[in-house]
Amino acid sequence: MAVQCLLSRLESFLQENGKDIYRMKGILSDKDGSEKLFSINYSGSGLSIEELVIKKGELINKLIFIIPKLSNVELLIHTEFKDSLIDSVETDFPAK
Repeated sequence: MAVQCLLSRLESFLQENGKDIYRMKGILSDKDGSEKLFSINYSGSGLSIEELVIKKGELINKLIFIIPKLSNVELLIHTEFKDSLIDSVETDFPAK
């Protein structure tokens, strides 16, 4: 299951770089067509992953990171997760 490998990479990445990330939200589904969707939320209190059931063929793969402006972690995020499994990786900065 490719998404399990990605979730493992994401957990490791957040353990190493979590102090530089305010929040992260995402939705991941297996591109093998299984009916599993994972809703992911990360904040200072930790990571939560919820497994949901979706309609067959509905594929959503998107991660959004809320990070400090001018953070080195932005390049790390795009390098680590902009691959064939992820359709969209976004970074956003909190309004002042």
